[in-house]
Parts: sequence; C-alpha cells; structure tokens
Amino acid sequence: MINKRKSPRLVLSGWVEIVRDSREKVEVSGVNIASGGIGVYSPTKLEADEEVTLTLHFIDYQVGKVPESLRASVKWVKPIGHYYEIGLKFNSLDPDHQALLISYMESRKKELIDE
Repeated sequence: MINKRKSPRLVLSGWVEIVRDSREKVEVSGVNIASGGIGVYSPTKLEADEEVTLTLHFIDYQVGKVPESLRASVKWVKPIGHYYEIGLKFNSLDPDHQALLISYMESRKKELIDE
C-alpha cells in the first residue's frame, strides 16, 4: 500500500468532539493527528465530503490555546466490523492554529506513527 500522507501523524493525547451540521454529536475514539487532518474510529458512519465541526482537547499542552471550532471534511470512510475508520482533512486552518498543531507534534516527536 502506498502512503499518500503529506505529514507524519501521532496518537492524540486527549480527545476530539465531532459535531455534524445537523448538530448531531458523533462519538469517536482512537484518534491520530497530523498537521493536515485527523483519523478516528466511530460507530457512526460519516459521508465522504461531509463537512463537520470538531474540537480538539489536548492533555497537558498549552491549555487555553486549543481551537474551539475547526472545520474539517471527511476524505474517506472504511468499514471495520461495527465501526468506521474515518479520515478527515482540516479546512482552511489559520496560521495560529497551524502553528499550534505543528508545535504540538514537534513536542511529541517520539510518539510519531510510522505508517
């Protein structure tokens, strides 16, 4: 399998809340993050190209500087048993949010996932 990732990813030390435009909250787990997006597992299927709002909650990292509402687009959905593996791409991150994500990843380099 060819790796199409443009940036390394790591397991998020924290959690993510995802809310659909219908205001439905989506339960997610097993989050990995990169500067361009996130991957999650969910019992709820999201649709490709669907836009959602997500909130990142980092543990022990610059509390108060976490973006409250990031927009992301669903890039792909893969069924796995009773769950779905979902890849989301961040939409139009402003420079401050992009810098925060890169800084967070730099601080946790040893935990990068090599896939």
